[in-house]
Amino acid sequence: MPTLLVLTDSLAPTDGVGQLARGYLRAWRELAPALSIDVRLARDAAPEDGALGAGVSIRRDLPRVAWSGERGLLARWFGGAAGARLRPFAFEAPRAILSWKEHPMTGIAMRWARQLRVPCASFAHGTYARRALEEGRTRRAALEEHAAARACFAVSQLVAEKLRAVAEVPHLEVLPNGIDLALFGASERGAAPPPCGTAPFVLTIAPAKERKGLELALRAWRRFARVEPAWHWVVVGAAFGAEPYGRALAEALAELPRVHRVERIEEATKRAWLRRARLHLFTPVEAADGAFEGFGLAYLEAAACGTASIGTTSCGAARHLSSELVSFCAPDEDAIAAELQRLALRAPAERARASARASRAVLAHDLRVGAARVLNVLGLLPAAEVPRR
Repeated sequence: MPTLLVLTDSLAPTDGVGQLARGYLRAWRELAPALSIDVRLARDAAPEDGALGAGVSIRRDLPRVAWSGERGLLARWFGGAAGARLRPFAFEAPRAILSWKEHPMTGIAMRWARQLRVPCASFAHGTYARRALEEGRTRRAALEEHAAARACFAVSQLVAEKLRAVAEVPHLEVLPNGIDLALFGASERGAAPPPCGTAPFVLTIAPAKERKGLELALRAWRRFARVEPAWHWVVVGAAFGAEPYGRALAEALAELPRVHRVERIEEATKRAWLRRARLHLFTPVEAADGAFEGFGLAYLEAAACGTASIGTTSCGAARHLSSELVSFCAPDEDAIAAELQRLALRAPAERARASARASRAVLAHDLRVGAARVLNVLGLLPAAEVPRR
């Protein structure tokens, strides 16, 4: 029975990277039922519910990574790569290793791969992958890791371009994010009602990070709310009080009419609110320090729930998703406010037709295609068994 060793810092269903990782784990088990998966989490990983089925072992024993807030710089690597030693495996020794995150997690993965003489690959999700190649103290190690990897999977064309702008990255392959469609057909039993009751609402799900564009969305909402007094805005996201940026943003949101801020919600509640929302609003920007949104998984989640999204051309998803899924605007408050008003005023029949189109279009973004490609590159799935988009 072959084993894949996966290193990550999140399996949380409410975190974009964690949600994607969970989807890949489920897809790998479906695509290769004989495969066992040994997951090693960072010690400070976000909570996860462990409901990933037989054949998946999860242990929280990797050194902790700390990044210095919105600056995104590697502040310290507790324990260091030298502190992460090969421990007894949950199954047999791995046939391949995947680092779900960037440097320095890839350093552990590549070192273990050399010791075991097995192939290794990694993912590049956005800002941190580029910063590892930019900064003098990490650049050399990051380049060595890329050279040793069988592949580095960039989650969008934008991520690939950002990496190539700062270094020659070998074995770089664009593997656009997909969605676990089966998850969005799951039960919503136990879902909490939205805080605005039965009123029409716009939903945003994003943490208080500059690149998530909440300030831009806030300005657009202020304009929209003046002409549409019946609508509410529900903002879901953690870390509003963790740093001055988040606290200032929370204060600004509190001053706006009909805005409801919620720190965390359960997965079933998220699906229920995405289905009940009239619109989904997510407006990433390029931050002052160069941080950017590598993809924008929330757009696919909203489409899977039949809800139209308004987004910005600043994120990686803009090059991969059609207008049937997302209305992409320039990162400008006037443009976003105008699009909010246009979509809000649609007749119910038009909204229903748009919802049906989105539900059909999202089928082309099943993450099993990407999951199969990863297994194929690592020698765990024959090319003939890799599905096509």
